[in-house]
Amino acid sequence: MTNTLSTGRTDRHEIFQSAIQAFLERAPGDQDPTIEYDGVAFTVTQACKMVWNMADILPSSGTADLRDVLDFQSWTYAAVARAMHAHILANS
Repeated sequence: MTNTLSTGRTDRHEIFQSAIQAFLERAPGDQDPTIEYDGVAFTVTQACKMVWNMADILPSSGTADLRDVLDFQSWTYAAVARAMHAHILANS
């Protein structure tokens, strides 16, 4: 599968929210898990880059566990994406 899906804002929100769950549920040693959205595979890193500058606020449902793993200053998609990406790089 390739990641050639043309994504709109809502798609990017959904992809990133799936990436958060994959990040939180990843197996030991799997620092950059892959998710699938609409038949297209994306790594968590790719999902992070999709929302890198997005100032929208991330819904709090299902994301509270992120605070146990990551250090970020706001609940924007961009802030969480950058924290997730930094964590992946630091632990690769």
